[in-house]
Amino acid sequence: MGEPGAAGAVWSRPEDESVYQDAVRRLFREDVVLRGYLGQRYVTGIDERRLAAEFHGPWVVERVRAWGAREYDDYQSAVEQFDQAVAQYERLGAARRMVTPVWLATLRMQATFLRRRWEECLPEALAAQVRPTLRRLIREEHDDLLVTPDLLGLIEVHDPRYVVPHRECRASPRGWP
Repeated sequence: MGEPGAAGAVWSRPEDESVYQDAVRRLFREDVVLRGYLGQRYVTGIDERRLAAEFHGPWVVERVRAWGAREYDDYQSAVEQFDQAVAQYERLGAARRMVTPVWLATLRMQATFLRRRWEECLPEALAAQVRPTLRRLIREEHDDLLVTPDLLGLIEVHDPRYVVPHRECRASPRGWP
């Protein structure tokens, strides 16, 4: 999977883009629908590299940011507050710096906490973009007359969630045929 830089213009800080890229990597490893789609032999024209580029592009990134807007905005405010405090700390004289490190540590902990909250909301926000992104790419690749809106449901057929337990299933060493 490539690391396209299209999202770089969307993120104001390199650390934010790095957090987002890590979340996309986890999505590509863990999302059942996405893995099922990429694992189909008959699907052509949309490979993992192109799909990754879509998830790093502004179309998806903006929707993911909107999903967790409050968490992301809170985190950005805390980072800005910390950056301003550091700048103010550097302007202070040595005699007045004694109390300020505690304040800086508190602001840093707040920013770290809010970053974790944002990181926790990213997987759900990304997962919500899997189906719309796949549908959009499928429509670009194929004639709309040949694509049904429920094509992705066919990909999920082999998902273990849909296996109905039966006698042969219990006899199989893997738990299903």
